[in-house]
Amino acid sequence: MLSRATEVGDVDKARMVYDRLRRLGMGKMTGLMHAEMMALLTRSGRLDEAIALQGTLLKDPTRKRGFAPSLFIYIIGALMQKCDYEAASKQVDLMLSAKSGFRTCRQKAAAENACNIALDLYIRMNDQKRALWILELMQTRSLTPRAELLHKFADSMAKTDNGNFAAVENVSTISGLARSQLNRRFNLMSQINNGNLTAAERDLGEMIRQGWNPDAPILKAMLEAYAKKGDVVGSQRAFERLEELGTPNVFAYTMLIQAHLNVGDLAQARWRFDNMKVAGLQPDTVLYTLMMKAYVELQSTGGIKEAEALLREMRAVGVPRNQRTYFTLIAASRDSPERAGAYISEMRREGIDPDAGCFGAMIDVCVRAGNMRKAYGYFQSMAGLNIRPNAVIFNILLAEHHKNGEFDAIRRLYKEMVMGRIAPDANTIHKIVDAYCKFGKDMDIVEEVIEKLLAATSPSFRPRQQIFHSVMNGYAHAGMPASCERWRDRMLASGFEATFITSNILLNAYCRAEDHFKVMALFKQMLKNGQVTPATMAQVLDSCGLNGAPEDATWVVERARAAGTSLDENGYNSYLEALGRHRRIGEIRPALYSMLADGVEPTSKTFLTAVNAVERQGKLREAKEVRSFFETHFPSLVK
Repeated sequence: MLSRATEVGDVDKARMVYDRLRRLGMGKMTGLMHAEMMALLTRSGRLDEAIALQGTLLKDPTRKRGFAPSLFIYIIGALMQKCDYEAASKQVDLMLSAKSGFRTCRQKAAAENACNIALDLYIRMNDQKRALWILELMQTRSLTPRAELLHKFADSMAKTDNGNFAAVENVSTISGLARSQLNRRFNLMSQINNGNLTAAERDLGEMIRQGWNPDAPILKAMLEAYAKKGDVVGSQRAFERLEELGTPNVFAYTMLIQAHLNVGDLAQARWRFDNMKVAGLQPDTVLYTLMMKAYVELQSTGGIKEAEALLREMRAVGVPRNQRTYFTLIAASRDSPERAGAYISEMRREGIDPDAGCFGAMIDVCVRAGNMRKAYGYFQSMAGLNIRPNAVIFNILLAEHHKNGEFDAIRRLYKEMVMGRIAPDANTIHKIVDAYCKFGKDMDIVEEVIEKLLAATSPSFRPRQQIFHSVMNGYAHAGMPASCERWRDRMLASGFEATFITSNILLNAYCRAEDHFKVMALFKQMLKNGQVTPATMAQVLDSCGLNGAPEDATWVVERARAAGTSLDENGYNSYLEALGRHRRIGEIRPALYSMLADGVEPTSKTFLTAVNAVERQGKLREAKEVRSFFETHFPSLVK
């Protein structure tokens, strides 16, 4: 009666019969009876009831021996279907524990099935250590692992380049042929995952010639690797091999379409998209969203309309939309908060809750439109929905305030991140640190802010070089070259190399500290490294005028010219100022003619700098000659 009820799926009748059997005496019930009840409950979606029943059976004090694996297998399978791998793992532990009957199970097929299910679970969890333990357990009991599971395990190990693969090969219950194929498969997947597709194609061709036919997982892995590289020819080749197997599914089409999109070929991607529908395959949510994103990014005009047409098609054919779908549409709204807001409303009507990504896109649209009030409205509404803003959202707001020099707003957002324990990313740290350096007044606070921000990141986080440069720049503007050098050394210790930017920041620090000796020493080094620019020249010449010897300015100009660097308008102004300060009046007119020869357009500042430099020395005749030069060549500048 119990078997008949479970066969037709009559849960109520099966439960009645099973309860009657239990009242007659648990000891008289067989493992098959428990297994049939477990199978029916899990198959009919009553997983909680099955787990409760299992718990009751395990606690039964009258039970003299353990239960067969079947008491656990059906529950494990149901939990794996729900992707609740942690709960399934606990069930495996129960099944293999001393309290169960696994160790005394005399039915080889049942024990083998139990181990293969456990192996499948640990492969899905990417728990290679426990998967190897299951294989060792199977070896001790002369149980044979299923070939497809070994292939999956080899593939997962190849992805992580795990040296423990030898332990899989040494399992004695694997046949010699299976072991050889497994080894080849592992090597092939390793080459694919490492991006060595030329070697993978060569080895695959050799294996095919020797009679080994690649299966769908291998070909899909190759297709995915080619697609990521934007190799359309390789992707097409892998796709055609899948067609020969009769297994090109939605994933395969998605990868092939991705390959076309990676090279910007939207037309060919659309043709593939339409072709798969002709072939009887329905695009899924991922593929529809991918095509929407492609239209928005690759089609300059009308992209959003094509994306909306795809959205309507999804509704018409019953393909579910998700947060990523709407995120793509919201982000595509550019600077139209009204359109983006309509998508948010549409999501909610469909029962899809906007996540942090959708809110981030919405806030970005508002910021682009210059509507900060509306941006902050969405930002503050996240708290009411129990959605934590992430670093990306803070970065959008920080960037806008940084652009406008709104230091108080940046400081407020920084404090909010600290209080909310929001982990910053490299962009967050750079914007906050740069703002404190540019707009703050106390560099000691900058050091404190940096340490707090870095403490909130993961141990593997590596600051960008921009952060070091921002701090150096802050100390340079404060005229603190020693602190600037300290952060330069900290940057070098973090694995970065000194760049042109590093040298320019140090040069600025030395100039502001009026350390002309270090200015000239660094200038000579920059000259040697080919790092001198017109802006560099202007800084060095300013230092020459304020703190240098009379001949320094002329030497700097000559050496820079020899290295192929000419002065710009700012550089000539600094040069003229330096000549005037050091009473080298006779070199001013030649400098003006050099400016003319270099094609540099002087400004009123140039005129005033040159005339004032001469007049301050009481050289009226020379001042008249300078005026005459400007009257002749640039009369509009003479006042």
